[in-house]
Amino acid sequence: QQCSGLLGNMMKDVCVDVKIEPSLLPVKPNEYSRKTTTDDGARLDISACGLRSTFERSYFDIRVTHPHAASNVTLTLKQLYTRDEKEKKDKYEERVIESEKGSFSPMVFLTTGGTGPEATAVLKRLAEMVANKRSEKYSHVITHIRTRVRFAILRSILIAIRGVRGSIYKERTLGASSFNLIPQHSHYDV
Repeated sequence: QQCSGLLGNMMKDVCVDVKIEPSLLPVKPNEYSRKTTTDDGARLDISACGLRSTFERSYFDIRVTHPHAASNVTLTLKQLYTRDEKEKKDKYEERVIESEKGSFSPMVFLTTGGTGPEATAVLKRLAEMVANKRSEKYSHVITHIRTRVRFAILRSILIAIRGVRGSIYKERTLGASSFNLIPQHSHYDV
């Protein structure tokens, strides 16, 4: 929930009609493969228009996994990303393409800070769009986005371990963010 809120708010700066936890249209179970979820209350984490192309709606579902869990220790990172992305695609991709007429990207993150191939592509595209819109350096924007995603994952882990204490953290939009924390000077006064 921390990651979907963060990424959804970031997408609102450059995309149109961003929704966090959008419901999927109801479907008939016999029209889809056995692995595809056909529940009436099915939801994905984020949907947005304009990330891939101007009028295309893209759907995203986020998974945060721990590579050192007992079920994952025998897998390489590449195998772990592939397995988790495939599970999400098997569950939602067919339904999103056929029913919602959009594209689907599973976003896999590791608790150790790693990012799956599809999530990396989405973050790069988001950073490119933000950098172009705000006339910022791409390298500063992608670093800022990756750092905020990692802190959102860390907050989620802490909440899972300790529970919620005190007030709930609210994400800021990118509008209030400075991407380059080091001032750029052509010379320094001595």
